[in-house]
Amino acid sequence: MIAPTIGENVANSLKLKHIELSRRKGTPIPEGWALNDEGKVETNPDVAIKSSKLLPLGGMEENSGYKGYGLGMMVEIFCGILSGSSFGPFIRKWGAHGETANLGHAFIAINPKCFANGFEKRMNDLMCHLRNMNPVPYVALAKV
Repeated sequence: MIAPTIGENVANSLKLKHIELSRRKGTPIPEGWALNDEGKVETNPDVAIKSSKLLPLGGMEENSGYKGYGLGMMVEIFCGILSGSSFGPFIRKWGAHGETANLGHAFIAINPKCFANGFEKRMNDLMCHLRNMNPVPYVALAKV
């Protein structure tokens, strides 16, 4: 049997980290990471942090950003609303150190036996396929 599969959604927190690093270096951020208060694409990291409008996984619509929007909404529901924690616009702003963060988490366990037959083999096939892919030039190997 394969080991349990654990996933973590860190797309926006990782993006926020890189925006903060760009702010410290004084360099622009890539287009498609954030919007300003007028809803326009923003490359200035100071404005991006102040507006708190990070785009979802995938960025703008032409890059299928709407799929990331749905994933982000699931995270808000599971980690904010279901847990009784802050969510969406009610989350403490970045750098507001005097306020309580009130961040929530979600841990979900799924019994694959409640779904289609053959989960273990199919999951093993997927993991083998991903592990044997040729890596892109700047990455040592697939992280699965």
